[in-house]
Amino acid sequence: MKTKKTLNFKVRSLSGQADLQCTVDQLIMAGWVGRNREALQAHIDELAELGIPGPKNVPEFYPLSVDRLSQGASIQVSGKDTSGEVEFFLVRQGAETYVGLGSDQTDRALETNSITLSKQICDKVLCSTLWPFQEVQTHWDRLRLRAWIEEGGEEVLYQEGLLGEMLAPGELFEKRFDGELPEGTVLFGGTMSVIGGVPEILERIDRNLPETDDPDPSEAERRKNFRQDLDQLRETLQKQKQEFRIESISENDPES
Repeated sequence: MKTKKTLNFKVRSLSGQADLQCTVDQLIMAGWVGRNREALQAHIDELAELGIPGPKNVPEFYPLSVDRLSQGASIQVSGKDTSGEVEFFLVRQGAETYVGLGSDQTDRALETNSITLSKQICDKVLCSTLWPFQEVQTHWDRLRLRAWIEEGGEEVLYQEGLLGEMLAPGELFEKRFDGELPEGTVLFGGTMSVIGGVPEILERIDRNLPETDDPDPSEAERRKNFRQDLDQLRETLQKQKQEFRIESISENDPES
């Protein structure tokens, strides 16, 4: 019997807002999804210098437990070596596919031994608001993801990139699922490199503020902001805010 998890969302569409309850039984994290192979190889080489093994396939898919999905008020992490990455995710309910914003919290110390385990050990935070995928599909490549950290009281850009720089959902569906996202599946679509390099960011990261930007004039009001903090993670979606805390459960570092 598969483990199942129930998720509750608000769907914001061109016709209005509606509640959506999804029962999911599969979580897949896509990685190494850059369309530009030269830039992707540069990222692989950068991580190799940190001892992080490269992929066996491009793209690579990491199946995780659906129990790692979180929409609650807090998550716990083990130690100081975790950080998040801004990603889009897709979920299918019935005949409709929806897109939302999430964070792939990962243990960077464990990542040098096993990428799958480094992801499995941390919860994956999901926003509470979705868009119908078909409503943004025509201008998908022009959607922009951003993430920020707070350093010295100032916000510093941590990640930024257009979705057009990463493999499109249809290609991910084809490579993993033979063409169609299965119902009950949450698929994280991958991310882009951090600005400044991983070692520098891990030394000074205080806050992570992922954001997605829809530039289409008819949907200019549909913006998402998502903040992640090792002390506090605040989610802001359509001016609705929710406090979010990350607590350490490391026995060796009880105060972190």
